[in-house]
Amino acid sequence: MKQAIKKTKLAALALATAFAFGSTAVNAGTLSENPIEITYLGSSNAHPVFLLNLNNTEGQVFTVVIKDATGQVLFREKTDKSDFSRKYKLDIDDAEFRSAGFALKFEVTPGNSSQTETYTVSTATRVIEDVIIAKNK
Repeated sequence: MKQAIKKTKLAALALATAFAFGSTAVNAGTLSENPIEITYLGSSNAHPVFLLNLNNTEGQVFTVVIKDATGQVLFREKTDKSDFSRKYKLDIDDAEFRSAGFALKFEVTPGNSSQTETYTVSTATRVIEDVIIAKNK
């Protein structure tokens, strides 16, 4: 049953990304000196959304792969756009995203290199309790 749910999630992720963000590669403007930037944008309809910016000044081909904690590929694409910016809305519910064992990997590989830049996404929950004591006048 869990395997069927995971396969359904993968198919839904691919479709959601293709239809919702399939043609959203836009000119990202001036990016920082770091050629790869991944940002968590928040959630949309209880699904996490990430932004990937590639500062590809040389116009080389990059391969982007998103994997889950087990190493299963959730999404893969290639791009050669100079300033590439793409949003990825993942078909992961909020409870799973915030669970203790959650992990996600973004792997970005330049086409002419075997050196892969890997970014791991995980969540951490903290409880902050402030006790305030004030003297009344």
